[in-house]
Amino acid sequence: GKIACVVGTVTDDKRLYEVPKLTVCALRFTEAARASIVKAGGECLTFDKLALRAPLGKGTVLLRGPVKAREAERY
Repeated sequence: GKIACVVGTVTDDKRLYEVPKLTVCALRFTEAARASIVKAGGECLTFDKLALRAPLGKGTVLLRGPVKAREAERY
């Protein structure tokens, strides 16, 4: 499948009872988030490991928050 890339920290969400099997690449993971991803059979990567696995970024999806949430856009 595809690798979800997050430039930031992946935190655990208690509202998700069942985490699907996924491969996530992020700067940091909380311990609870890492445990729930690995327990579901998924994989946690850092960007240096992602660069070795997919040097051109093929099969990756970059996830980002809302663009209008920037400090400069608020006022």
